[in-house]
Amino acid sequence: MRWYKHLYVGEQARKKRYALISRIRYRKLQRDAYVITLAESGNNLLEIYSSYALLSPWMKEEDLLILGIACGKEEAMELAGRIVMDVYRATGGFLLRPYFQEGR
Repeated sequence: MRWYKHLYVGEQARKKRYALISRIRYRKLQRDAYVITLAESGNNLLEIYSSYALLSPWMKEEDLLILGIACGKEEAMELAGRIVMDVYRATGGFLLRPYFQEGR
């Protein structure tokens, strides 16, 4: 699991972001916390995972780039929309993977 250096943080998550990041990093159960990552396959741009999903054994093997954290599913969806719009404003397109893998 890797963390984007300019991590997107939802409004509710901002108050407790350091605790959220620490608990997610050490794979501790975090109620109502969500992470936003680049989609691994398919036609999706981003994927939203609850912190519960990060505890599953197959997730330990995944090399996820976490772009954002949020408290609540609604906040996670709003944050995902903000990420997509920021990339569109910067590049004029929706190629998220090259944008974030270039280290921006």
